[in-house]
Amino acid sequence: MTPEVREIVDFKLAAVRQELLELLNRLSEADWELPVYLDPEIWTVADTVRHLLQAEKSMVRLMKGISQGHPGTPEGFDLAAFNRKGIDLVRERPRPELLADLARAREETIAFMDTLTDADWEKSGRHAIGRVMSIYEICRLIGIHENGHLQDIRQAVEG
Repeated sequence: MTPEVREIVDFKLAAVRQELLELLNRLSEADWELPVYLDPEIWTVADTVRHLLQAEKSMVRLMKGISQGHPGTPEGFDLAAFNRKGIDLVRERPRPELLADLARAREETIAFMDTLTDADWEKSGRHAIGRVMSIYEICRLIGIHENGHLQDIRQAVEG
């Protein structure tokens, strides 16, 4: 791995994930039901974790497609509907299973990153947010995205 990629793994992915897990493991079952977002719909701490799981898995699928020449997410993609569906797909998973799924998703992300050649990192495609991004940028975004939600969860729990 290049130093830039190692930075993504060590700081954007590993450090943020560790911080997220430390916070989540301190929470009571009641805390998992605290609202994090209220608009356009209510997302609890648990919903936000469900979203992080589904978002990471979908970004890895996206990057795999881009690495194989796919253009990425189609224009006009309904990200809000996709996020709702993703949360609903794992809504009934108990907390320990959800946390295990998060760990597996991260392992799959890093395993995918390990398969990439130097040329693959620069391949680009449309991300669900509508921006054309390189695989490198999408990998960074996974950590940035998770950190943003981590800060929002922290704010909801700690006030």
